[in-house]
Amino acid sequence: MRIEHNGISVYLVLGFHGDKREWIVLTKPDSDQWIPLYYFDPAIDSSSSRDEAIEAVKARLIGEPPPTGHATSSAYCCGKCEARGVRLWRDYQTFLERQTLTCATCIESERVEKVDPDNCDQIGWRVAAVPTPSGKSYWGYTSGPMAAVAWWRALPMREVQ
Repeated sequence: MRIEHNGISVYLVLGFHGDKREWIVLTKPDSDQWIPLYYFDPAIDSSSSRDEAIEAVKARLIGEPPPTGHATSSAYCCGKCEARGVRLWRDYQTFLERQTLTCATCIESERVEKVDPDNCDQIGWRVAAVPTPSGKSYWGYTSGPMAAVAWWRALPMREVQ
C-alpha cells in the first residue's frame, strides 16, 4: 500500500525480509531495497496491526518538516555572512550551544572548491543542519526523517540575488 504524508510517498507491505515475515517499506519507487519497518520503530513487528504500521511510517520514517518560515528565521542563518533561506551545515559531533551554521558560499571560501549540490550532506567535518520539528535543535547526521531531509534538500545552495 502507498502511504503519503508531508509530501513524501512510501510503500508498505506485510511481507518477507529474508525468511522472516514483517512489515517492510520501500522508500523509493525505482528501488528494489525493501527495509524492515522495525529499523525505524523497533516496537513494530509482524503482529502489529496495519494501522500501527502506518502510524509508525508517518511518525518515525517520514516525520515532520521544520516549522513554517524556519528557513528565513534568525535561528537558521549562516554564522559568518548571515545568509538565510539556503542550505546550511553544522559542525559534526558538537554540542548545540557551540554550533555555528555555515552556508555553501562561506564553506567554499575556506575550502577553495565548489560544493556539489547533489552530494553535499557532509563536507569535511560539517553535516547538513536539518532542524527538528521544533526548530530548536538539529537531527543527527543519519537520523533525520524523510520530510525534514526533503525540506533541507529543497533549499537553494545560495541566496537568490
